[in-house]
Amino acid sequence: MFGKSTEKNYGLKELPLPIGISKLVKSQGMTFAVPNSAVFKKAIKDIDIVHFYMPFLLSRKFLKYVEELNIPRTAAFHVQPENITYSINLGKVKQINDKIYTMYRNSFYNKFNHIHCPSNFIANQLKEHDYTAKLHVISNGVDDDFKYLKTEKPDNLKDKFIITMIGRLSNEKRQDVLIDAISKSKYAEKIQLVLAGQGPNYEKYIKLGNKLTNKPLIKFLDKKSLLNLLRLH
Repeated sequence: MFGKSTEKNYGLKELPLPIGISKLVKSQGMTFAVPNSAVFKKAIKDIDIVHFYMPFLLSRKFLKYVEELNIPRTAAFHVQPENITYSINLGKVKQINDKIYTMYRNSFYNKFNHIHCPSNFIANQLKEHDYTAKLHVISNGVDDDFKYLKTEKPDNLKDKFIITMIGRLSNEKRQDVLIDAISKSKYAEKIQLVLAGQGPNYEKYIKLGNKLTNKPLIKFLDKKSLLNLLRLH
């Protein structure tokens, strides 16, 4: 978390970045932090095991302290190189993606014996790029609150098929394919598209959505709002 530390949380300062990079990072719903050795030492006091979620500066710095204290550690692989390269229109350049996989591996992931992979696809990518840790495929799953509970649609949606896509508004998620498919559907007049998320392609998808009979709703939704929306399907 950012800000002051509390009894249960350890605050860090936000890492200042160049304006262009900062805008891109924040559009993905992320913020980087400044490593702080004093906070690190306080946070790992009496800790039995540490799980690292991302391979960036904060984690790499923190890992050094964990290694020095010989604390058991695991890691997760949730940031594909394509998440980065697609945002700068280089997602299909294999050489660049391979180089990032190698950088991740050598600077971070090969220092772990166990890596959590959210899918078989990710695990296979790591195998192809010679990651040495044991890979554990565990789906992110679905929160228990997300269960079918049909509610009546409001009048303006009664005759509509609601299609919702949840995810970052970025090139690799290909929301543009869905928009294009709806525009070509014989049921286009009866489809209401909802893109629930945030990301650098917000303006792009607003413009693409103008070709649809029913303009898509493009907005980040909190959990309660998302549950209410899905109950209309």
